[in-house]
This record gives sequence, C-alpha cells and structure tokens, in this order.
Amino acid sequence: QCERDVARRTVREQNIAVEHALTGIQKLQRGHDKFKLKLSQQAEKEATATAALEKCRLAKHAAHSATSRALSANKHLRSENEELRRALEEKEKRFAQIISIASKSNV
Repeated sequence: QCERDVARRTVREQNIAVEHALTGIQKLQRGHDKFKLKLSQQAEKEATATAALEKCRLAKHAAHSATSRALSANKHLRSENEELRRALEEKEKRFAQIISIASKSNV
C-alpha cells in the first residue's frame, strides 16, 4: 500500500512537472511567434523605406537631368540672343546710315 502511494505521488508529481513544462513551452512558442511577427513587420517597414529611398534617388537623378537640359537650353538661348543682338545693332547702324544719307540729300 505504501509503495503504491509513493508511486502514485511520484506519478502525480511527474504529471504536474510535465504540465508545467508544457505550459512553459507554450509560452515560449507564443513569444517566438510574436517575435517572428515583429521581425516580419520590421522587414516590411525596411522594404518600404528602401523603396522610398530608391524613388528619391530616381527623382534626384531626374531632377539633375532636367537641370542639365535646362542649363544647356539656357546656354543655347543666350548664344542665340547674342547673335540677335549683334544683328539688331548692325541693322540699327545701317538704318542710321540710311537716315543720315536721306537727310543730307533732302537738304
């Protein structure tokens, strides 16, 4: 009888220990699942940030290209304006000469 009681008590204590161990394992599993979820969310945030950085890099490149084209066009327009200014000055000189000749012949 005594040996049976001891055996039952030992089995009961072992069952309690197993239940505690299972509870601990379940808690660890829940913690691990939460950690995996947070890690996954962090990876999504990182991917979003990386995509945003790439968009910024592309926009910066596009802005740089647009600026280069604008500067080139501006240089070309300056050159054209300078040519037009010289042509206008030349025409004004000729016009002044014609006016001068016309006013002398009318005198």
